[in-house]
Amino acid sequence: MKLHKRNAITIYDEDMAYTFIKPLSEEHGHEMIMVYEDAYGDMNCRYVDIPYIKDRFNLIDEDVQELITDLNMKFHS
Repeated sequence: MKLHKRNAITIYDEDMAYTFIKPLSEEHGHEMIMVYEDAYGDMNCRYVDIPYIKDRFNLIDEDVQELITDLNMKFHS
């Protein structure tokens, strides 16, 4: 067993939170893992692609590039 810390970025939208994590699998290298949570205890997780993230959160290319860069940076404790 190996313990490994991973970077994540969370976008808050009122009483909802969307957390993005880079997948370990190269098969999903063009996607992000999106974890959805809300204040009522609902939660789900799925793979989403970059265009979905841009459209869903009205992001521009620079915002998306910053998100990807932050997820690629080495975890600092």
